[in-house]
Amino acid sequence: MEFSRLVLDFTEQCWVEIIDSRGEILANGIKQPGKHMPLKGVAPIKVVLGNPNAVSMTYQGEVYTIKKYQPGARAILTLQ
Repeated sequence: MEFSRLVLDFTEQCWVEIIDSRGEILANGIKQPGKHMPLKGVAPIKVVLGNPNAVSMTYQGEVYTIKKYQPGARAILTLQ
């Protein structure tokens, strides 16, 4: 079993739910501005962001570009 690395940094408050392929909840709840959150899980990893424009994300050492979302929009991503 190989673990993937995921790092999230928050500039504003954001609700998150991150679950890996084992069904393990890696993160859940509201994260505050300034939070730096390194995680490890088994891909594919499902990421749900309640305020995606408030998050910068790095996956497997590479910056993961999150497209600009409308205010109030939720992002659902699957990282392979």
